[in-house]
Amino acid sequence: MKLQKLLLSVAAAGLCMAAPNLTQAALITSWDYTVDAAWQNWTPGTVNQFIEGNEDVLEWGTENQGGLSQLRVTRQLDGTITTNDGVGSPGATITHRNFAINPPELASTDLVVDVSFAPTGNGFVAPFTQTFFIDFDETPNSLPCPYPGANEVPCDDIFILRNPEDLSVSFQVDDYLYTATLVFDEAAFESAGGTIGFEDIDGDGIPELFFLTRENRASILPTNIVITAVQVPEPAALAVAGMGIIGLGLATRRRRRQA
Repeated sequence: MKLQKLLLSVAAAGLCMAAPNLTQAALITSWDYTVDAAWQNWTPGTVNQFIEGNEDVLEWGTENQGGLSQLRVTRQLDGTITTNDGVGSPGATITHRNFAINPPELASTDLVVDVSFAPTGNGFVAPFTQTFFIDFDETPNSLPCPYPGANEVPCDDIFILRNPEDLSVSFQVDDYLYTATLVFDEAAFESAGGTIGFEDIDGDGIPELFFLTRENRASILPTNIVITAVQVPEPAALAVAGMGIIGLGLATRRRRRQA
C-alpha cells in the first residue's frame, strides 16, 4: 500500500508521565525544540563515517560509476513549533545518494536521535532519545528485481525501518496531552524517484516501513515535526501516565528483529 502522507510519531514512551516543575496550566501554544542525530552501529565495519558540514555521513562501496553510495542525516537543528497548527517545523533530513558500486555494501545501521522540547520562554525541558533500526539492501542491477513495485533495471535500492511500532511520543503537562509527530515529505522524496510504503515487501509476513530509491540519484527525504494537544480529564491523565511507564518498560526490552 502506497501512502500519500506518512505520519510517524517520534518515540519517547517515558514522557507520558506528568511533567515536573511546570506550573503552566493553560495550553502551551509554542515550543522551542532541538534535534541532534547521528549514525551508530553500522555493519559492516568497513563502512566509512565522517562529518561534512551539518551532516553525519555513511559512505560505502568501491566506485563503479558515478561515485560511492551514501546515507546522510542532518546532525543538529533547532526552531519553534506552534501547537495544533498542522504544519509543524523542520526535522532532520535524510539523503540517500545511490550509485552503482562494488562491495562492500551497507547492511544495517542505527539512527540515534536526541530531541528536546521546551515551552517557549519557560525553563522546563522534555528530553528523550530514540534509536531507529534500519536495514539496507544495495540491490543487484539486473532482473528480477528483488522487491515488488520497485523500478526495474537498474533496480531500486531499499532501506527498511524495523521498529515503526515503537514510533510514538506523548507527554503530559497538567491536563493537556501533547503528541509530537514526524511527518515525511513524500512529495519531495517522490520528485527524486523515491517511494515510501508500508507493507510486507520482503515476504516475511510482517509489514515493513520501507523507502525505495532510484539509482544514480540523490533521494532527499525532508521531515517536519508537528505537535498536537488534547485536553485530558484528570482520571484519564493518570491512566495515560501509567501506560507511559509500562510502554517505557516494553520499549526497553524490545530488540531488533533478527533476520
